[in-house]
Amino acid sequence: EELTQQYFVEDPLWRPVHEPQSAEGSDKNIDARKPSYRLFKTGDLARYNSDGTLVYIGKKDRGLHWQRQMAAIHVEEQIASLSIFNGRYAVEEISKGNDNPGEPSLAVFFSDDTTGSASSEDHYKPIAQLTPELYDSMLRLYTKLSSSLPASEVPSIYFPTSSIPLNSF
Repeated sequence: EELTQQYFVEDPLWRPVHEPQSAEGSDKNIDARKPSYRLFKTGDLARYNSDGTLVYIGKKDRGLHWQRQMAAIHVEEQIASLSIFNGRYAVEEISKGNDNPGEPSLAVFFSDDTTGSASSEDHYKPIAQLTPELYDSMLRLYTKLSSSLPASEVPSIYFPTSSIPLNSF
């Protein structure tokens, strides 16, 4: 019941009230809002025109989505300027899934592979063996990003991969 109430709005005040005419044609003050209406919260934004029609504006969290995309771009720029990796990297937004709702996290996928094509053996093992060299690179990257970016932009997940395809960008 409580979870259901989070996703629905009961009989919202902003819903237009129409005053239908009686059969005789005279205006009677009939409260069309008498029946209770329950609306689902979709996260969409809209506004009413003066004629009562709705105009779709966009998603409610659009600003947050763009903010996270800009943070990912900013992280990529920082990684490029640090010159820690000889290989390739990608920064992506990762959803925590249904079991752990909340804000998505930024993740860095990185590889020592500079060609963008893993061997056929590596193709079936996308997560790379974490060598001491790769671990040191990852630690240096985290340390440098932590000191040069706001805390909200520092990736919280680091994936060493055997390869990052050239067409992933």
